[in-house]
Amino acid sequence: MKQAERWILFSGVALFVFSLDLVSKWLIEKNLPYLSEIKITSFFNIVHFRNRGVVFGLFSDIENNIFRNILNIFSVLVMFFLLYFSRYFSGISFYVIGAMIGGAFGNIFERLTKGYVVDFLDFHIRNYHWPAFNVADSTITIGMIIIMLSGIRRK
Repeated sequence: MKQAERWILFSGVALFVFSLDLVSKWLIEKNLPYLSEIKITSFFNIVHFRNRGVVFGLFSDIENNIFRNILNIFSVLVMFFLLYFSRYFSGISFYVIGAMIGGAFGNIFERLTKGYVVDFLDFHIRNYHWPAFNVADSTITIGMIIIMLSGIRRK
């Protein structure tokens, strides 16, 4: 595959994940009242939660806007770091980074435009809940796992 085609597909993957993330969050905000839930199974709910922190709600209780702006800047830097170093990856890992960038940009976009990120996927065992998350968080987490496993496999 030519270099230009590779980058077009990379960008398409990023744009797809970004769009899927924003559309899923929009659907939750339009159709599910804030802090409500829909029970899907005995271990999974769809909820409407606004995360003012970072991934999985970390630092959400901090009210300092300067700290939040530093986190936003850090998120943008990590995204550009991923973009810069993606050229050194090949195969599926290259496109996984594209997906991760799409997810990161989805969360950054929401955080900058709304001041929070909509989280809605809620897994739990009885009363013990994993922090709610969204499509972007899932993509970033699964992407990191794939990249780490491919690095281990290469060695």
